[in-house]
Amino acid sequence: MLRTDRFKPTGRSKPASEYLLGAVRKGDGVPQISPVVDVANFLSLQHLVPISIWDPVRGDASDIVFRLGRAGESFVFNSAGHAIDVEGLVCGCAIRKGIEVPIVNPVKDSMMTKLGPESRSAVMAVYLPSRMFHVSRSSALLDEAAALMSAHTSFRLGWRAVLEAGQSEEL
Repeated sequence: MLRTDRFKPTGRSKPASEYLLGAVRKGDGVPQISPVVDVANFLSLQHLVPISIWDPVRGDASDIVFRLGRAGESFVFNSAGHAIDVEGLVCGCAIRKGIEVPIVNPVKDSMMTKLGPESRSAVMAVYLPSRMFHVSRSSALLDEAAALMSAHTSFRLGWRAVLEAGQSEEL
């Protein structure tokens, strides 16, 4: 899913789920960030798929579209100001005044849209390779996410699947 002509998911650019698994294997554990992020990290580890989670208010978007990153596109992903080049990498782009601005991908999420103590809503994207995607598997994972969010946070999860051809299906 992440190997394209431009992007190679290795080293610091490996999927978030692989980073989390590596931390657990080394005995470092998974950092506890907030209940919402912790649920996403748990699901990412359990299902071995990358998951992005962001604050839609901080994202300031009228909508979001997922596509491959273009030449010259990047975003800052940590407080130290490090940026990730998203060319050739699947990324979620906030649509702001008609302009697509990359904010999340299976490797890192934008610092600008990370959840904070003031966050009252969140959006979550689960990245499944097409060979793993089918409605029943996706539905089970998202039902589990909804149950965990309801049990461990004040957030409630509603969801829709974004299918390969780009259409959406309310589920």
